[in-house]
Amino acid sequence: MRKIARPELLSEINKMQILNLLRTNGPASRAELSRALCVSFPTISANVKSLMAAGLIVESGEGNNELGRKSRLLQYNARRGYIIGGDIGRKSARIFLADLAGNCLHEAAIQLDEGRFTDKILQELDKRIDLMLLKEGIGVQHVLTVCIGVPYRIDSTSRANYLNIPSERTEQVRLDQYFSSKFHTSVQVENSIYLGLLGEKTYGIGKNFHNIFYIDFGVGLGSSLMLNGQLFCGANGAAGEIAYCIPDTQRLRSAYNDNGLLEELIASAAKAAGLKADENGHIQEMKPAFLRARQNDPAAIAFLDQLANYLGILLVNSVALLNPEVVVFAGSVGTHLLERYYTTFLRMLSAHVPIVPQLLPSSLGKRGSGLGAVSEAVERLHKDYAVLEAALHKLPPANPTLEQTERMRV
Repeated sequence: MRKIARPELLSEINKMQILNLLRTNGPASRAELSRALCVSFPTISANVKSLMAAGLIVESGEGNNELGRKSRLLQYNARRGYIIGGDIGRKSARIFLADLAGNCLHEAAIQLDEGRFTDKILQELDKRIDLMLLKEGIGVQHVLTVCIGVPYRIDSTSRANYLNIPSERTEQVRLDQYFSSKFHTSVQVENSIYLGLLGEKTYGIGKNFHNIFYIDFGVGLGSSLMLNGQLFCGANGAAGEIAYCIPDTQRLRSAYNDNGLLEELIASAAKAAGLKADENGHIQEMKPAFLRARQNDPAAIAFLDQLANYLGILLVNSVALLNPEVVVFAGSVGTHLLERYYTTFLRMLSAHVPIVPQLLPSSLGKRGSGLGAVSEAVERLHKDYAVLEAALHKLPPANPTLEQTERMRV
């Protein structure tokens, strides 16, 4: 027996379609919304009335219809609520305040004390967020959702979200608890490399691509994938863990180790070149290697050549398997390697795969994952009207006239 959708669900779907159309395409009249969504004019009018009462839509002037008559234009009120997006890495943290359309209004960057997440850093994070809210003239109740990137894999089944970086605390930092206690709203914690790709797709160099292989090589090494316009995370959120790839069959293991083989080989090569690296392959500082290589230091050149060879093998295998349109290099090491070995990578790809993708550096730099967190929060908030409506309950009642006036002023 065919199930019939309840009227409330149909109304929620229509409202979300209206909001997303106005959010992505700009102002439109009721008649234009009716035609674009193939929904009757009375239904559109009823849903618009409800959305205006909620403060999510405002009238923004007049336009001409196809008969030359004046019609009221409707606009998404992106300042009805706000979003916090950010990224907390091993060396720094970056936080953004954005409106509901994903327009970033304020940002703050914080350096971690010698790579440690201390109470002092937590207090500084609090101060920076409060300052951004103050500059915008809003309170914590106006923040409808939060998304934060972290430098470790999020298990898609358990959704574990402890902050897995060095901390002075005896217990691990629970980011969801910290942000939810501050803003009293939903909090999402995601892998920062996953968000870095999303940031490039939404705000950066990936806008015009649908199949992207994103490599982030900074303190650590990882990647994320977009296939046919959809982020691919794998069965347990572990897709893109390229640190576990095997670039050298002479170094095969006899048993599993939590540290990726590729990162171990990189750490070994770094130490041989006189660089500081921990047992996980996290190179503490790569600038000296590139500086020494520019001065024709044989050890530094040999190390970077070995690094490029490992990455080149990884590129060939990944491109052969995934057929991406573009490979985006992010992270301080990744972008420098692409600059130095661009022709080497192209030569390796051309010799081994039938279709060579574009190789491009990240256009967002250190801001990528934080902006990706904003994008993720925006999309999550606009997937289900019931979720958005529930988030709006924490806000004071809408005043459409005031909302519209403030928007025009901004």
